[in-house]
Amino acid sequence: MKFDEFNYRGITTPDNMILRKYLKKNLELTMDDNGRVYTESGKYIADAVEALENGIGIEMQNDPRGGARKNAGRKKIAPADAKVRGIKMTDQEHAAVKKLLEKLRK
Repeated sequence: MKFDEFNYRGITTPDNMILRKYLKKNLELTMDDNGRVYTESGKYIADAVEALENGIGIEMQNDPRGGARKNAGRKKIAPADAKVRGIKMTDQEHAAVKKLLEKLRK
């Protein structure tokens, strides 16, 4: 039988995530009598049960989750074409080099 996303949901949270992934791709999913959900090609992907409240089933997430956020992370102070170079120097030399770099980059 055809998987009904409004009256069935995944047994576990990972099952729900997999079902959402395939439903967003608009793939037709089928379900057997034991609650196993298969793709169009017959690949088993998740287990499902009847939702306690009919009509709710799998709630789709509209907002994207995870990934990089705009303007997140440490701000860059070096120019984009700057290369990392490793040299040994004393603390006093390091302070002087930092001051010189700040002066050159202005």
